[in-house]
Amino acid sequence: AADLRNSRWEPGTGATINFTYEPNQNPGTQTKTIVVTTNSANEQRITLTLKANYIPAVKTTQRMADFGRIQAGNIGLSRVVLESRDPDFQFKDFDLADAADQFTWSYSELDPVSEDYPSRGQLLIRTKPDAAIGPFNRIIGRMIFLAREGDAEEQSEIELNLPLRGEVIGQIALMPRFGRSPLALPGSPFEHKTVVSATNNKPFKITDIKLADGEITDFEYEIAPAEDQAEGMAYQLTIRGTAPDRAGGYMGRVEIYTDIENHGPMPYQFSGVLRAQAPQTQQ
Repeated sequence: AADLRNSRWEPGTGATINFTYEPNQNPGTQTKTIVVTTNSANEQRITLTLKANYIPAVKTTQRMADFGRIQAGNIGLSRVVLESRDPDFQFKDFDLADAADQFTWSYSELDPVSEDYPSRGQLLIRTKPDAAIGPFNRIIGRMIFLAREGDAEEQSEIELNLPLRGEVIGQIALMPRFGRSPLALPGSPFEHKTVVSATNNKPFKITDIKLADGEITDFEYEIAPAEDQAEGMAYQLTIRGTAPDRAGGYMGRVEIYTDIENHGPMPYQFSGVLRAQAPQTQQ
């Protein structure tokens, strides 16, 4: 935004235009152009160029912690390097909210490589061996640290979000992977079936089924050996329940636990659409 006290000048006079510019989070040289429109007969449009070298208080080597594909039972690792202009920079916490039980983290200091950033360190994030099976791309970690911003004499608490992305590959598979109920009335019962099978050609047992998410009631499940499958290699899982007593879409998720060592729960998601009963036509 421009700050201009007077917009009309007599010949031979002038004024200063003050601009306020807030850079984005990308460090380095940035260029912006500003167009000034006048009623001058000689030059009605004047283009001004602003250049700045943005040095943020804290910067990271990457905007996302990418783990790639991780086999269940193994530990995935992602490394993020942080640099700060404050020589007294302090890393305080890495808040993972509800996903904290699936990850561990540590922070250690590193030698600086730039005079502009005398403080440097690395955040190491690891998945736990029993992390939940499936992709994770909606987990946001919140880095919390103390640093001086700009010319401030005192440190302030700064927060910076770090998305986590990756996928844990399990040793069991579902067929089908998702369940979808046909169109039904609110409060209707539903039933979904899926086959849980081993992908490593080793027998296993299902030890528990838990309803992890969803506004359904009367949840129950049944486990039976799958037909035409070797013993302990596949199971027919049936889940039942009552849909919400309202119109609209609904979703749910169960977690399948097994006796496979260091193997996290396998999610099975289901959904449906409920339509209110049409009013009866009066005779």
